Amino acid sequence: MAIDIRPQDGVDVCADAHMLPFRDNSFEIVLCTEVLEHVHNPQILVDEAYRVLKRGGRCILSTRFCYPIHDAPNDLYRFTRYGLEYLFKKWEIELLKEDTDELTTVGTLLDFYIFRLNGLLGFVLKAIWFPLSYLFRKKYLVRKRAANCDKTRLFSSGYQLVAVKL
Repeated sequence: MAIDIRPQDGVDVCADAHMLPFRDNSFEIVLCTEVLEHVHNPQILVDEAYRVLKRGGRCILSTRFCYPIHDAPNDLYRFTRYGLEYLFKKWEIELLKEDTDELTTVGTLLDFYIFRLNGLLGFVLKAIWFPLSYLFRKKYLVRKRAANCDKTRLFSSGYQLVAVKL
């Protein structure tokens, strides 16, 4: 079942994640991708996921951290692994890992920055950066993204979390 705050193709239920229209203990899985940074009160969303999950149910979540503003003005928060641990303090966290390492995150930020440049400088930088970026991703990023990042990472483009309702 797909839920979104706005009606669109593929959405079964229009609802606010702060007040899910489901009974307690209704689901075995809640999938929440790239939503947490867009809600007014992230703790309420996490608590609602907890409420609608059955005991032993899992919340699978991803969220952006070091990432350009997107969906403005509804891009409200960024979370570190420690912020996610705090939000999910009454859950058992099975998995909490960085999406990317530092170098990949820098590449992502450069992609966004260079893409927005106009004029001659923009043309030249795009002509240089995008072929290099493609080769770099093929040789380096795919291997790094597949590898498990560790919690000593200074910054990542985002996090993946799997938490179990106790």
